[in-house]
Amino acid sequence: MKWWNDLWLNESFATYMAYLSQTQIPELSYFSEAWVDFMARKFRGIAADVLNTTHPICNNIKSVNEAESAFNGISYGKGAAFLKQVNKVLGQEDLKKALHIYFKKYQWKNTELKDFVEVLESVYN
Repeated sequence: MKWWNDLWLNESFATYMAYLSQTQIPELSYFSEAWVDFMARKFRGIAADVLNTTHPICNNIKSVNEAESAFNGISYGKGAAFLKQVNKVLGQEDLKKALHIYFKKYQWKNTELKDFVEVLESVYN
């Protein structure tokens, strides 16, 4: 990782994919309330977003100490909600295509939000 600014993408992606997989993998069908739980996580992030400690999901982190305070419900819940919206806009098949391109292009490399958005734009119809 170049710096802490875009770590939210890793954390948000892991959060979102955990919920998405619970709803799409037959062996995990016992998580029938996954999206209800997701909404609770999202709203915890939104609740934190109205406090004086609010911050964008993609931060300009100035120090390691600042990084420690930047990863909270906003980074996880609000960031995952952003990715859920991306899935809705692109559609699941185009998002899968974009993720395949992204992971192949940037495997073993550091990325930033602009790299992710560039790949999303390349598949957006």
